[in-house]
This record gives sequence, structure tokens and C-alpha cells, in this order.
Amino acid sequence: MEIVHVSDLHYADGDPFQIALIDALFKDLEQQLKSGLSPEVLVFSGDLVNNPDDEDIYASFEERLLKPLLATLELSSDQVIFCPGNHDLSFAAIKDRAMLYDSLQTNGKKPELLAEQCRKEELPEYARAISKDFFKLCSRYGGAWSNPFWHVYDFPASNLAFVVLNSAFSCSLKVSPEDHGKLVYPVDQALAAFQSVMKGRYVLSVAHHPITDFTEATSRALMPIVEKRTGVHFSGTCTSRNRPRRRAQSATASWFSLERSTRRRTVNTTATRSSA
Repeated sequence: MEIVHVSDLHYADGDPFQIALIDALFKDLEQQLKSGLSPEVLVFSGDLVNNPDDEDIYASFEERLLKPLLATLELSSDQVIFCPGNHDLSFAAIKDRAMLYDSLQTNGKKPELLAEQCRKEELPEYARAISKDFFKLCSRYGGAWSNPFWHVYDFPASNLAFVVLNSAFSCSLKVSPEDHGKLVYPVDQALAAFQSVMKGRYVLSVAHHPITDFTEATSRALMPIVEKRTGVHFSGTCTSRNRPRRRAQSATASWFSLERSTRRRTVNTTATRSSA
């Protein structure tokens, strides 16, 4: 099958560079379509918008980019995969929940304390609240997240399932590079996500951050889970500080990471052909 993978779009209204960038994106995709590209799925691996606190920014993203993009690719609303990134976090919502944020930044570094926090309603509610408008967009496209830490997009007709992990919820209020090697993720939630996939499905996984962006303990726990249970893994937000090989191959999985340019708000795309 063929997949179009888009990451780190950082959509913003009225930005001349952004307008030119989107125009270039459509021209590139139209050329690839003429060359035979026929995608079955569109994957967004995070940072859909630049600032989720901008008024109606997801509605603008939907009308000015998402709908035209789906039309260009001849895909329906249920053929798009959404994954949140750190730019899909509302800083205003985080600051309104300062006590939970501080607790996550300290206790979250200890796997046993993070797992305990996830079992309580306060942390799941925090994860929902700080990406509220992102989750609303997902719901409008048939992909409502019942769990804010992960979601499975199932495609029975193709015998495929995409496991999407919310790697962004533990991000700090500092600039993105400061989070490299410091992010956490509840490993039991990752296991639950993969275990929820219907038996026999070919599994693909998506996360905004590369595994190398997590703490050493989290990375060591997550890596074997992802490698063992997925055939293809997609991520975005790859910079010079966390750069894996663009198409790395493990014993069991192919890894596709999109490298973010140093230029402001640069979108990355790939058209991937999979033997799934």
C-alpha cells in the first residue's frame, strides 16, 4: 500500500511563508500523483498547528489545508491518521493546571509513579485538556480518542491497524530541544494499545517524538515493545540532536522519521510504499 506521511506542519493563519509552503506541498503531491502515487492513508505525525491557543486555528487548518488535501489525494475522512505533537499542546491549558504539570515533570520521571498517576483520573484528564482542540478534530474525522495516551485506527478491509501513541503529553513549557531525552510515557499504556489490536492485523505505529527523545528508562522499555509488535513505525520532529537514520531497519520493523528543517515552520512529507 502507499501512505502519505506529513509532519511538523505548524499551520498558522496569514503567514506568507506558510502560504508558500502549502502551495509547494500541493504542487509536489500533484506531481507525485501524476507519477502514479495512489495513497490509501494520510498520516499526520504531530504539530498540525503552530499555536493551538490561536482562535479557531484547528477549524482553519481543517478548511484551508486538510479538506483540500484529502480531496487532492482522493481520500475520505476516515482515511486520515492524527497524532499529537508538542505544538498541539495548549500552553494556556497547561498553565491553568500548574500543580498537575509540576507533578508530571517531577514524579513522571519515575516509571512506577507515572503508572500510578495514569491510573488516577487527574492525569488522563490533564492529557485530554491540554490537547482538547486536537482531540475534537480527531472526533470530527471518525477517530475519537477514548484514551488520551493512545488510539488505534483500524482498517479491516486492508487488514491494517495504526497504533498512535501520544508522546507529547509530558512535554515541558520550555522549547522543544530542551525536552530531548527527558520525555516519559507510561509503558503499560503502550502495551495496552498494542494488545487492543485485533489478532492478525498488520500493525503500523505512529508517535510524534523519536524513541531517542524519551528518558533512558522509558526508551529501553518502549523500544522492544514497538520493535516486536509493529511492522512500520512513523515519527516526526527529527532534528540534528535526535537524528536516527531516516529509514532505519531493525530486525522486525522499518522506521520512518521526518527530519525537521531549521527554517521556521517547515512541513515534511514522504510518500511511503509498504508491502503491508
